Amino acid sequence: MNQMTLSTPIQFPEEYREVVNLAIQRIYSSLKWTLEQQFGFYDMPHIINPFEMMLSDPLSMIARAATGELQHSDEIDGELVECIQTVMELLFSNPLLSSYHIPDEFWATPLGEMIARAQLWLRGDELITIVECARRFDITQQAVSQAIDAGRLHGYHDPDAKQRQGSRKVSASECATLWTKS
Repeated sequence: MNQMTLSTPIQFPEEYREVVNLAIQRIYSSLKWTLEQQFGFYDMPHIINPFEMMLSDPLSMIARAATGELQHSDEIDGELVECIQTVMELLFSNPLLSSYHIPDEFWATPLGEMIARAQLWLRGDELITIVECARRFDITQQAVSQAIDAGRLHGYHDPDAKQRQGSRKVSASECATLWTKS
């Protein structure tokens, strides 16, 4: 079976090299098992070089954003959003459903922390805590949490938050759109 790979391995920030290596190995093993068990493709290679796989390209960009190596531009920011979406869909989507759910436990994994740091880099200073949002827009913290749970507001995980209570952040501009009276 032909294996689709990049022509040259992609370079990763050293601090995320092992995170990406393990993530790609686990994803590959899971997909390989599914293809073998469900579709009878038993000739897939057992050993791969994760840094030559197509998935390493979006993971490289996410890792570089997580370390702050990228420079903001509309093109780079848009590409990073697509990279994060690609990885999250691969990890959590179901082909029979149009949406997916990211379990809270994911954000405590090394891959989850890397993606969270990339999201924080992408959104920058625009992110505020649920408490700050509630105060700023004169609503309850419960209303903010419910908006996140209902999908009306996107929640971001902050891996550097000192307490669990401040670990979920929201976009100040999304909050303004949702709660500013016309």
